[in-house]
Parts: sequence; structure tokens; C-alpha cells
Amino acid sequence: MKRIAKLAGALLLGLPAAVLAHAALFGHAHVLAGIHHNEVVESASSLAAAVAVTIAVGCLLGTRRVQSGSILAACATAYLPGPLALALAALCWFTSLEALEGRGIGLAGLAAAVLCALLLTLLARAFVRTFAAITLRFTALQTRKREPAPVSLTEHRAPRATSRLAHTRRFARPPPAFA
Repeated sequence: MKRIAKLAGALLLGLPAAVLAHAALFGHAHVLAGIHHNEVVESASSLAAAVAVTIAVGCLLGTRRVQSGSILAACATAYLPGPLALALAALCWFTSLEALEGRGIGLAGLAAAVLCALLLTLLARAFVRTFAAITLRFTALQTRKREPAPVSLTEHRAPRATSRLAHTRRFARPPPAFA
């Protein structure tokens, strides 16, 4: 199951890494993917948001099983793609986007795609650690056991008993000293 999740994560995060690489390499010199620029940029941003939401939901659902933020982060990080898989996916996406433009791919483009994939891997791991810690603190505040507040006897007095029997002590059994 983890291998499928890692593969899906690599394919999903590969497109944002390729778009970042293209922006870092070319800037505004030319439009990414030619006439398909808007669709590619919207897809990349929605895929990055989908991965972030998936990580957030996974952390929220995992808080019931673990008691430490580092353990939760380690469990969630196990589903993130590795740097090599993400670099390969970013290279595939970058070459396909450059093929849509009809331009050749240089060595600088491939290096930029790999570096952006490595940067995105580090950012995803940092996001998981941070969100796991925040999630665990938030749920700990929600589920913390409430302790009763200390009550001073001078502030809250019991109502006085008016019965004469209330002044006499009656034991259900004899005191331990007499037994």
C-alpha cells in the first residue's frame, strides 16, 4: 500500500516540481506549455493542494493512534515519495511540458527539474512534521482531561441543617478504634 501511495505522490508532486523548475529556469521569458499554460498551472496548483489536504487528513486521522508528534510525522512521512522517485517524475513532467512547447531540452532544464524535485521533497517533509505537531497539539487541547477546580470551604458553605438529628453522629459501623 505504501509503494502505491509513494508512486501516486511522486506523480502528483512531479508536476508542481516541473512547473517550479520551468519558472526558476526561464522566468517570464516564454510561456510554459504553450497554449496549455493556464491548464498546466491550475493543475499543478490543485495537485499540490490535493497532496497537502491528503497529508492533513492523514494526520488528523492518525492522532487517535499515536501520542507523539514525531511518531505521527514519521508515520505520515513514510507515505511521501522519495527524492529519486520525485526527481524522475519531475523529469518526465518537465520533458512532456517542453515537448508541448516544441523546444529542445537542455542540461540546465534537467538539472533545474531535479533540484526543484529535491527542494519539493524537503518542503513536503517539513510540512508533514509541522502539520503533525500542530495537529497533535490541537487534538491534545480538545481531549485533555479536565481537573476539577479546587473549592475553598469558606466561599461555599453547606446549608445549615435545622433538624436535631443532624447534630448527632451516626455510624454505619463502629469506628476502627472500637472494633
